[in-house]
Amino acid sequence: MYTVDVSADFFKEAVESSPIVIFHSSLTDVRTLIDWLDSQGLDFRSVEMPMANRQHRELFQHLSETYAWHGLPMIFLNGQFVGGEPELRLALQRGETDSVRLMAWLGYGGLLPFILGALILGVVHPSLQPFFGTMLLSYGAVILSFVGAVHWGWVIAGGASGKMVHRHLLWSVVPALIGWLTLTLPFGIGAAIQAVLFLIAWRIDLAWYPEREDLRFFRTLRTHLSFVVVGCLMTGIVVQFLT
Repeated sequence: MYTVDVSADFFKEAVESSPIVIFHSSLTDVRTLIDWLDSQGLDFRSVEMPMANRQHRELFQHLSETYAWHGLPMIFLNGQFVGGEPELRLALQRGETDSVRLMAWLGYGGLLPFILGALILGVVHPSLQPFFGTMLLSYGAVILSFVGAVHWGWVIAGGASGKMVHRHLLWSVVPALIGWLTLTLPFGIGAAIQAVLFLIAWRIDLAWYPEREDLRFFRTLRTHLSFVVVGCLMTGIVVQFLT
């Protein structure tokens, strides 16, 4: 977050410079809002418009007439005017709800190959079990790669700092490498290793990602997905052993 003075020519650039842009005067108390945005890890920009300056007064008047909003702060979200602090919180909550819904569909939908793989192993002829076992292990290796890659993305997004940057980057490649190696092993051994690795990855995620409000659903989703995946892998091991 940083604060700059603004002129009319700079308005468009300022609005497009950050996902959240807050226009305010030197007398506008935005401390609570800024503290909340910081606590949520949201990227924003604060733009001060001193009313003692004629250019800034004219800009404020122009914005007031354009958006029918006659007070400060004036807040823009993704280039669109939303209103003040309550309107921003509502818009963020609405967007978060849509994102959470999509995460849930994709996350739980991604369990289908695990569930179907475990079920198919229990009903197919024993001669076909190696083929479907390899398919299940292959999908597990792909998902392990994805689980590790999230840590790489976390670093790129600026979520980690200090020593945690190296930890996230080093760990990000471990699930992929081990998952790849499990494909060279018999199904029972490979599935057991993957199951343990999914549990380790789950524990690391809970320990390393901060307990922020915006990550609460992610942490819950990771828990649900991890235990279902481990259950499917262990079911496949038991089915193969019994047949």
